[in-house]
Amino acid sequence: MRFPRKVAYVCFIAVLAVLVYFLLSPLIVRVETREVELSKLPELFCKAVFMLNSSKSYLEQSAVKKIVFEEVSSLAREAEDTYIKLSKAHEVLVESESSLGEKLRESSKSYMLLAKASVPILNASHKISSVRKDLEKALSSMLDCKVDNALYYWSKCEENLLKARKELKDALLTLLEVNSSNLLSTKHRRVYNSTVDEVLSTIKTIDELVKLFNIVKENRELIKMICNGTQLCKCDSEKLSNDFSSVCPCKVKWFSYEVSLIKRNFVLKTQPKGSRGPGAGYESPSSDD
Repeated sequence: MRFPRKVAYVCFIAVLAVLVYFLLSPLIVRVETREVELSKLPELFCKAVFMLNSSKSYLEQSAVKKIVFEEVSSLAREAEDTYIKLSKAHEVLVESESSLGEKLRESSKSYMLLAKASVPILNASHKISSVRKDLEKALSSMLDCKVDNALYYWSKCEENLLKARKELKDALLTLLEVNSSNLLSTKHRRVYNSTVDEVLSTIKTIDELVKLFNIVKENRELIKMICNGTQLCKCDSEKLSNDFSSVCPCKVKWFSYEVSLIKRNFVLKTQPKGSRGPGAGYESPSSDD
């Protein structure tokens, strides 16, 4: 049986069309996907800034209020999703040779990093919030000269604070990769700069608290003796005085007043009785918001 020439021609064209479709369909899908990804860039840029600003707000509040785990987890997932979408858009823009494509490529990288940094900041905020009451009790116990109590409460919060510090350091390293000139508005740059400042000040706060309680841990018995009114030998007194003097309440943004009083009290207690003045060792704390 022979097919008419016209039927054979139609079949040939149909087969050719199917082959072309299967060969080019990945490219067609990719172009459509790219168009969708790039059309969402303005929305994704704004979302990345929103995520960063939200993470900064949580960090600011972390030592003064309870942060609900489900809230920060949901935001962290959203920030990670935004990061992934911006990463895909950035991959598409890498192939662009136009000046606009280059500008968008650099901007997408910066916004991608903003979204990425939001995740560890949110995680750190929850860790800090979870230990805020124990930290307050540790400082209060030191003011009352209850050294063992202070170290007990400090032991309950030290690990989480150190983990939070590591996450904040990771976030800071990510933020420092951002070229702020590639952010598309003054408002976006303001959010970026204020977040960097907030992360830095929180890291410094944790460092000073760790320094303070390391002094207490290393000199537990000597500090107990001071609290009981025992006069230490000159070398021990001088060492403790120097140790407590090295604490900087001005770097502490939470409970700075309590830290300043602890420093003042123990600098005074380690001085020879005749040299104690009413303001010795006192350093004005930074204001607590």
